Amino acid sequence: MSSSCSPPTWFTPFERTFFWIAGYKPALAFRLVNNSVTDMSQDQSRRMEQLKEETRLEERELANTMARIQESLAAPPLVEMARMAERNPVNTSIEVLRSELESVLGSADMLRTRTAERVVDVLSPIQNVRFLAAATELQLRIRTWGLQKKGERSHQTTTFGW
Repeated sequence: MSSSCSPPTWFTPFERTFFWIAGYKPALAFRLVNNSVTDMSQDQSRRMEQLKEETRLEERELANTMARIQESLAAPPLVEMARMAERNPVNTSIEVLRSELESVLGSADMLRTRTAERVVDVLSPIQNVRFLAAATELQLRIRTWGLQKKGERSHQTTTFGW
C-alpha cells in the first residue's frame, strides 16, 4: 500500500490540520461546491445533498474504525506483544493490525475518489471547471498560508530565542 497515515514530511503544520486518514476529508468537496458553484438546479442540489449525507456516514464509519485501531495500538497486551516481536519477528497480532490499517487507508482513498467522481457527475462541465479551480486554489492557498505561518514562527524563534 502506497498511502501513509502520516502527512508528507514537507507539509507545514497548517497543512497537516487538513489531513484525515492519509488525505483530505471527502466532505471538503461539498464546501468547495457550495463556495464555487452558485447556479445548481434543484435536481443537482438534491443529488448533492444526498451524496453529502452518504459521504458523511461513510466518513464517520471510517473514523470510528480508525479510532478502534489506534486504541488497540495503545492497549497494554499489544505493547507487550510488540516487545515480544523484537525477539520473535513473526507476530500475527501485529500483522492483523497492519492489515486492518491498510484496509482503512484503502477505504478512505476509495471514498475520496468516489466522492470526487460523483460530485463531478452531478455538476455540468462549466460548474466542474469552477469546482476544480476552487479545489486547486484552496490547495495552493493552504500551502502558501502554511509556509507563511512557518516562516513567521521561524522568524520569532530566531528573533526572540524561543
